[in-house]
Amino acid sequence: MKEKPVENGVVGGFKLASDGWHRIEFQENIGHMKSKGGQDDWQDAEGNKAYNFPIKVKDPDDPDDGANVGYTAFTKGGGAGVATMLDAAGLWEAIDKAFPGDNAPSIFDDKIMNGVKTKLPGRSCWAKTEVDKNGFAKAVVFADETLHKKLVAEEAAKGGGKSAGKKAETKAAAPAEEAPW
Repeated sequence: MKEKPVENGVVGGFKLASDGWHRIEFQENIGHMKSKGGQDDWQDAEGNKAYNFPIKVKDPDDPDDGANVGYTAFTKGGGAGVATMLDAAGLWEAIDKAFPGDNAPSIFDDKIMNGVKTKLPGRSCWAKTEVDKNGFAKAVVFADETLHKKLVAEEAAKGGGKSAGKKAETKAAAPAEEAPW
């Protein structure tokens, strides 16, 4: 055929991350997932919404450097995933300190999400990605430096686990920021 697949995975200007562990950086434009057509916020029949978190692989030693990774969190049932992501990025402690106890607002409360939208972009951590059936790279595990080392060691001991086509070396994580929420 005249058309051939591209070797580097860049399709329509987007490079997709392969399955495995990647050093990632959160990007600007965190916000509600849009409905088809992009005009309105998506919501299910019960009025629950979802947030999209744009992510890029940020590691010049990774063959997938610059690749896009997606993470979508649904307001119904997705709070623990967002908290885990924020913990890996070094922001959870400040949020938990500012909103302590079981009566604290949901992670999806505007007071918290407005802070996440400004403080998360530019922060980094580790993410394990999987390419879904539609060909999109999705983050399925978030980890700080310590947890990443532990998980990679466990995967190696089991004889599995991909590390994005390179040895599973770790780099120093950005120091946690004391953020007044």
